[in-house]
Amino acid sequence: MQSDGDVLVQLWVPVNHDDGKLVLTTSEQPFTLDHRSDSLLRFREVSTKYQFSADVKSGDSPGLPGRVFISRLPECALQAVNLRSTEVSSIPRIKFSTASYKDALPEILEVLRAACLTHKLPLAQTWVTCAQQGKRGSRHSDENYRYCISTIDEACFVNEAETRGFHETCSEHHLLRGEGVAGKAFTTNQPCFLPDIGS
Repeated sequence: MQSDGDVLVQLWVPVNHDDGKLVLTTSEQPFTLDHRSDSLLRFREVSTKYQFSADVKSGDSPGLPGRVFISRLPECALQAVNLRSTEVSSIPRIKFSTASYKDALPEILEVLRAACLTHKLPLAQTWVTCAQQGKRGSRHSDENYRYCISTIDEACFVNEAETRGFHETCSEHHLLRGEGVAGKAFTTNQPCFLPDIGS
C-alpha cells in the first residue's frame, strides 16, 4: 500500500516448477490495482518474474510469500518509506489492523450453513492452525505447535444431530498437518472431499 492510498492485491499460488520443486508464483494470476499507480504497476510486473520456494524441506530462501505459505500464519510487511525524501514531512505512523480471521467467521458460518442445507450435508467444519487461534492442547509441543490444527467452533455447522458427537470430538482432538482429511487439506492447500469421512 502506498501513502496516497493506492492498493495492489495479488495472489501467489503454488505450482510445480519444471524441476519438480513446489514454488509460489503470481504470474498469470488475478490481481487488482485500485488506482493508477506507476510504481505499484512496476512492482506488479517485477513480482510476476519471481518465484518463491513453497517447500518446507527446500534449502531455498522462501521470501515473504513462501514463509506465509509454509507457516500458514499471517505476517506483516511494513511499508518502506524514504525518510530523506522531501515528500515526507514527518515520520510516518504505522497503522496496525485490528481485523483478523475472526471478522470473517459469521460469513464463513453462513456459507457453510447454506452449503449444508442446499446439498443436504450433515456437517461442515472450519479448521485453522492452533497458533492462529491461540489454542493449546495435549498434543502441542514447541516443535509441532505451528503445524497443529483445530476446529473453530464459531464457524462450524451441524446439520444433522447424529454428527454433533463427531464435531465435539474434532473440536477437542487437534490434528497435525497430514492427519485426517483436514490435515491433508492443509498440506496440499487444496480442498479435500470424501464421500465417507469415516473410511
